[in-house]
Parts: sequence; C-alpha cells; structure tokens
Amino acid sequence: MGTLYFGGVGVPKNDELAVQWFRKAADQGDAHAQSAIGFLYSSGKGMPKNDELAAQWFRKAADQGDAHAQSAMGFLYSSGKGVPKNDELAAQWYLKAADQGDAHARFTMGVFYSKGLGVSHDDVQAAWWFRKAAEQGYADAQRAIASCYREGKGVPKDSAQVFEWYRRAEAQGKDGEQNIRGGLSMPRSRVASRSLLKNEALLRKYISEGSLDAWNLGQFCDALATILYERGDFAESADLYRRAYDNEYYKYSKDSKGLDNLNEISQRGLIPRDSITAQRIQQVRSRNFAYAKRANLTAVRGAFAAFIAYHIWVYSAHITGMLYDFSLFIAGGLAWGTWHFIIHIFENDSRG
Repeated sequence: MGTLYFGGVGVPKNDELAVQWFRKAADQGDAHAQSAIGFLYSSGKGMPKNDELAAQWFRKAADQGDAHAQSAMGFLYSSGKGVPKNDELAAQWYLKAADQGDAHARFTMGVFYSKGLGVSHDDVQAAWWFRKAAEQGYADAQRAIASCYREGKGVPKDSAQVFEWYRRAEAQGKDGEQNIRGGLSMPRSRVASRSLLKNEALLRKYISEGSLDAWNLGQFCDALATILYERGDFAESADLYRRAYDNEYYKYSKDSKGLDNLNEISQRGLIPRDSITAQRIQQVRSRNFAYAKRANLTAVRGAFAAFIAYHIWVYSAHITGMLYDFSLFIAGGLAWGTWHFIIHIFENDSRG
C-alpha cells in the first residue's frame, strides 16, 4: 500500500499515507519498506528531511541484503550524509549491491576503480564493472565503457565498440536522465552528458528535486549558471555559481570558469560584492602573483646560469691559454738546453 500511495497507482498520490504504510511494514522487518523509509527521510518527502535517520533505516534494510539499500549506504558514505564520509566503506557497500546485480552500484564500482576511491586504481576492473552495468542497459555505464574503448583504458582500443556503446546510450533518448535515477542519487563522477549540461529545463528540474549529491549539484548549478550568464541574467547566474561554490565543485573540478564569471559580474558592479567573490578576487591575485614570482625566479635562475657558464668559458679559455704558453716555454727551454749540450760536447771533442 505504501508503494501505491507513494506512486499514485490506483489511489490518489499521498506521501503521508505512504509513510504510514511503509512504517507499518518496516516495523515488521520488511527490508523493502525499511529502504523506502530511508529514501523518504533522505528526500524529505512525507516527513522532515533527516540524513541520520535515513542512514539508520537504509542500514537496517542493507543488513538484510536489500541491494537498493546497500547502494544507498554506499552513496551516504561516499558523500558523508548521515554518516562520516568514508570511501572505503562506500566501496564495500557498493560492492555488496553490485554483486547482487544492481546496475547503479556496478557503474559506481567502475567509477571508484577508475578514480581510486576506496579501492586501488585499476582501469581493467573499472572497465569490467562499466561493461557489466552497460549490458544491463545503464546509459551512463554505456557511455563510460565507450570512453574506455576510445581511450584504451582497461580494454584495447576498438572504434567499433565505441560506436556501438554510444549508439545504445543515445538510443535510450534520456539525455542523461539516468544519471540520477539509479539508486539514491548519481555517484560523484563526471559522466553527465553534454546534452544534459546544456538543457536548461532538465537542469532546473534536477536541481529543484534536491536528490543530487554535492558534486553533481555543484556541477549542475555551474552548468545552469553558465547558460544564464551567457544570456545576460547575471543575478540568478551569480546565485547558482555561489551554490556550486558552496558544494565545493570548484575545489575538485579543474574547470574554474564559473568563478571567473562570478568575479567578473562582481567587478562590473552587477551584484554586491560578498565574501565569495572577494575571496575569489584574492585567489586570482594570489595566483597571478605566484605565476609572476615563479616567472621572475625562473628568469633570475636563467640569468645566473648564463653568467656562470660565461665565466667558466672565459676562465677555461684563459687557463687553456696559460697552459699553451707554459708548454711553449718548456719546449723552448728544452730546445735551448739541448742545443747548448750538443755544442758543449763538440767543444770537448775538439779539445781532446
């Protein structure tokens, strides 16, 4: 009944009644209901959002072998929601779910192996797990295994396989929607399709749902902010860039263009300058100063090396010249001595 009320199947959709029915089943030890209660606490649907309670209910279901709950525990440990962040425990829980055939967990194990999160970096294992999830029709995994075949990571390069797996992923026509549909939320990876990151409607939808982890929320906020920035909607784009900053997206991403845009908006006086933009300005100044200092130091080192090399060459030439003159002196002295010795001998012979 909880599932029916939650999904509005045959009855009017009602999250509160869904919670009541799920709770009754969960209290009797039903693993599916316990996992559902965990999801409701994590999403705040039908009850106040509470990550700690979500983790407790997911753990109960996971201990009973519920694959979805095990995958959820992996996500909680990888994101530090409701439990201390621990990539090793996250990998252990994802592996339990993956061994039961959970496609999202299998994809995530591929991500963990490819990035060395909670496990040793292993491109072969990463490709193996991506392939397993891809064969189950998981679009993200299909794109990931295609990328492996394209780059030759964990598998030999194979253009035919690249084309086939990209074709399967695009044939699903989900525009990356599966990124956040597998398990509790999308794992922390950068496999979101370019089409999704340029789709304003989908970005707004997923950001508002509140089911993304910190990394992907930051990534989506940055993508939507860039769309608005290019359109000239600077106030909303600045708010989204700040959200991306708050979720530490720029801390781990190599792409800091969003912060540069936020800094530009602030410097042009289009928004009030706040601590984030002020901090970014300081970061830019510090970075530029560091670059200049490094360049100057390199120039000084080069000049000093050239100075030393020049003087070594001069002294070497001088010493070589001195040795040459000395050798001539010695040779001359020997020649003079030999000549006088011969004359002396002849003089003695003539006297005798």
